[in-house]
Amino acid sequence: WGWEPQVYPIAPGSTTVEITLTPDGAGTVMHFRHSGLPNLPEVTESHGSGWDHYFERLAILAAGGDLPYDPWRDGAMG
Repeated sequence: WGWEPQVYPIAPGSTTVEITLTPDGAGTVMHFRHSGLPNLPEVTESHGSGWDHYFERLAILAAGGDLPYDPWRDGAMG
């Protein structure tokens, strides 16, 4: 994981995203880890917000819902 062009000081392939899915009764537990990020407030806050945004959308899909329009779809992150 990384940025090209570099929006943050994170070169392509310089971080790792690990996702582990574990069966849990009728559902699944997802464990998520994003390692290798620089310990800079603007980086950790931005990535935390981004992952939260998309995990909320994943939860809607996992529950069988329809996704509303994504305001970040066209690159406008907020």
